[in-house]
Parts: sequence; C-alpha cells; structure tokens
Amino acid sequence: MSAATPLPSTAQAHRDAAYRFAVGALYFAVVSGLGSLVALLFGPYGIVVSVLVSLLGVYYGGIEVARGIDLLVRHAIAETADPSIEN
Repeated sequence: MSAATPLPSTAQAHRDAAYRFAVGALYFAVVSGLGSLVALLFGPYGIVVSVLVSLLGVYYGGIEVARGIDLLVRHAIAETADPSIEN
C-alpha cells in the first residue's frame, strides 16, 4: 500500500447511519421471524403473539433507525456550522 493512498475517514456519518439502518432492519427481521416461529406453538392464539412480537421488533428496529437519522442530522448541523468540513 503506497503512502499516497489516504485512509478512510473515521467521521463518515453516512456510513455509520447506513450501519444503524441495517442493524435496525436486522433487529426487526430477527425478532419478527422468531415471533412468527413461536406463534406456531400457540395455535389459534398465535396471531396475537405474532403481532405483539412484531411490534416489539418494530420498536427495537425503530430505535436503531432513529439513531442513524440522529447521526445524519448531527453531521449536517455540524457541517453547516463548520465550513472546514468537506465531503
């Protein structure tokens, strides 16, 4: 690796936000999927269990997505306040 190749910046808000979005989607998928599998054990009442667990997945996934949005907003505010930050 040559010395002229710059290393990636550690202050890449878009990368960090994309990571948070992916983690949020993964939380939703895993929790909802497990809820659907557990709901099979409850027979006719399984739909209630599935809906409740899916809402739990939406909650935890939504928290991660909100953290990603927060990162983007904070970066945008910092970028407008400090003109030395360039993309």
